[in-house]
Amino acid sequence: DLVRSRGLGDVYKRQMLDYLAVTIKGLAPDDVIEKILILPKEKFVLNEWGINKYQRHYAFSEIKVYFNKDWESKMGVFIELRGQGCRQYEEYMESNVNNWVTLMKRISECHSNFTRLDIANDIFDGSLSVPLIYSYCKKQLCISTAKTFDYHEKSILENGEKVGEMVTIGVRGTQQWCIYNKLLEQKLDKDLPEMPSSWTRAELRCWQEKANLLAQQIKKGRPLKEIYFEAINGHYRFVSPRDKDSNRWRRKNVKWWNDYLETQKKTVLSVKRTKATLKRSELWTEKQVSRTLGKLYVAKAESYGQEKADGYIQHLLELGISKLTETDETDIQQYKQEQQSSAYWGIRKDDL
Repeated sequence: DLVRSRGLGDVYKRQMLDYLAVTIKGLAPDDVIEKILILPKEKFVLNEWGINKYQRHYAFSEIKVYFNKDWESKMGVFIELRGQGCRQYEEYMESNVNNWVTLMKRISECHSNFTRLDIANDIFDGSLSVPLIYSYCKKQLCISTAKTFDYHEKSILENGEKVGEMVTIGVRGTQQWCIYNKLLEQKLDKDLPEMPSSWTRAELRCWQEKANLLAQQIKKGRPLKEIYFEAINGHYRFVSPRDKDSNRWRRKNVKWWNDYLETQKKTVLSVKRTKATLKRSELWTEKQVSRTLGKLYVAKAESYGQEKADGYIQHLLELGISKLTETDETDIQQYKQEQQSSAYWGIRKDDL
């Protein structure tokens, strides 16, 4: 099956951390990198700019550590791992030695505050989709303490082709459940040669107090699947349109929602990883550059001989290598790590 062959997971539904943002006070940036993230400081590049009033940051590809010159100020040190940063960090997990659980334990021992934590749930079997969720929200068949929902569609101006769609229940800053068409997003941004027939991503996004509660659950070693589905089950319901009870809150759940919430099967805190670093550059080179490079090579070979053509290609490589920056070097080292590490990250012994 295509989902399995592309390494998108060994089940039709998978859960993963997809965003981590936490502030740590009382530790120097170098200590945050080496003692909290347990990563070698020499892998990081210092950048003299930052975000959210932070003046600078260390970056190791998609792993970012923001701080000010006066790092002991009330702002502390800010760790941000977006989606690709989470996938990258998983490459450095060593089973029981370092995984998401032990990371949360190390963070909790510091003066820390999570500002955002997301758990993503990828669905490949078509059991959940944006149009389905949107239609039930529009018909007032979604029961939730959230007051609002949003629908967004992204299309190409020239031909009207839809390239993105998303439904978000709840407001930013507290808790949201976001469902979007990951398949459309991947086709637009990465132009991957092989794709599953269906790919929906649902994200539980938590900020501040709720993010800290989520981190505490992970720290206890609870499977991400349990945490995710318990939270979803406690905050959102979709009820049957055939139930005529005038009180919507008393209506029974629709069958597809109960099926989605089924959580009896054991879930490990690990999925087979995808190797994302340099993937876009690799695909872009193959698609956009290879033909032009081949044309130039043939032209040089037929005009001046194969030796001259080979020399020209070698010159281009040397020219490109001479322009590599420190940031490029961190991407290269991350790519090496991905190719050399095992196919699974953070698997606990009792999950094997």
